[in-house]
Amino acid sequence: MIKRFTNSKPITKFFMLLAIFIVMQIVCGGVIFIDVIANGMDPKNVNMNFVLIVSALSWGFIVLIYNALFEKREIFKKTFSFKSPWWYLIVVIVLFVAIYPLMSNIEVFNSSWKIDGSSFMNKISSQSSMIQTGQIIKGTSVMDLIETLIVFCLLPPIFEEWFFRGTLQKLFISWTKNAYIG
Repeated sequence: MIKRFTNSKPITKFFMLLAIFIVMQIVCGGVIFIDVIANGMDPKNVNMNFVLIVSALSWGFIVLIYNALFEKREIFKKTFSFKSPWWYLIVVIVLFVAIYPLMSNIEVFNSSWKIDGSSFMNKISSQSSMIQTGQIIKGTSVMDLIETLIVFCLLPPIFEEWFFRGTLQKLFISWTKNAYIG
């Protein structure tokens, strides 16, 4: 039987959520580090799908632990709500299309900055990104494609939204007593 702290103040819940987050990130990093050591510390041998699964699941475990300790409601009952008006989807699509040209300008602006050592760091980052991307898309079968889509496109957004909107935002709303600030 888990003792629930449902009557805790929102600030206490926030700092406990932060503590759970830190512990889970340490555990997640440890699991990934063990996998890296097991593969001989060679970045080309690291299973990026495993890294992405562990990272995504850590977000889910944070929410599960927090809800088990601080919430009296069922975990999925009030976290996921599909009562939003249909036109929200149209607004999101219009905003995405309107903001997309701005994103390329921001990218040009960011790349124009010259900082000491930035070319070295950009080169290392580019090489690392190419290795990681190659790891993610290395499969040749349909099952590899499905696995990559689930691990890369489905799990992370679901668990991160569950953490940020389903838990953190609701916590801020109860803390500030204002939905807009929350």
